[in-house]
Amino acid sequence: MKRIVIAAAALCALATAAPAADLPAKSKTSTFANLLTSYTGQGLYVGANMGGGGGSANVASANVVALQGLVGLTVGYAWTLSPTNFAAIEADFDVMNLSTGSNAGLTLNGPADFEQRFIYGFPMGNLSQLPVVGPIFTSIFGSNSTLPPFQALPPGVTATNSHMYLFAGADEKDVSANLGLASSRAWLIAPEVGFGNRTQLSNGFALDTSLAAQFDSQGTCVGSPFGNMCGNIGTSYIGKLKLLY
Repeated sequence: MKRIVIAAAALCALATAAPAADLPAKSKTSTFANLLTSYTGQGLYVGANMGGGGGSANVASANVVALQGLVGLTVGYAWTLSPTNFAAIEADFDVMNLSTGSNAGLTLNGPADFEQRFIYGFPMGNLSQLPVVGPIFTSIFGSNSTLPPFQALPPGVTATNSHMYLFAGADEKDVSANLGLASSRAWLIAPEVGFGNRTQLSNGFALDTSLAAQFDSQGTCVGSPFGNMCGNIGTSYIGKLKLLY
């Protein structure tokens, strides 16, 4: 009798386990896949970014060039406002090199740089239609100039749904080293504005290029022992290339 009870219990266990094995896997993987899909201009997206640029700085009463290189991660959320317009909020988490002179080396243990953007995208035929800077591009590149093309795409990948956009935001640089302090002690928080171009690719990614003007001389210095002095950094112009998904 005891053996019969044990056998019956075993059969019940197998009977309940078999249908469970046939159920589709719904777990964290599918939940994550539903949360993060290929870039469509709608919803959550992530990516990688790299960039660099320069501007003016005042060191020992002399005007020098301040060089900056960046590499890091991008996280954003986009809304489709119409078939041709979109909006997004976006944040970059980067390591950087901020130096004067010709030294523009970049290391992964370098100081941090954080950037937040509010983006408004719209279709635009050529650069001449950009407000304020449009006439400047026209005088340099001609009246029908478009944004410079991206690097060659992999075989079989095509670019579609290209949008130009304007953005405004803020940038926070760790300038502790410029003031002779330990890392993460002094931060320069500055406003920025800029424009860019975002193009969806047939492989689910999107390529994004942008140019930002960061008004560091109008920024606020936090944590500096010298009051509002943050190294006398002037306006910087930073270009970025992003691969989004």
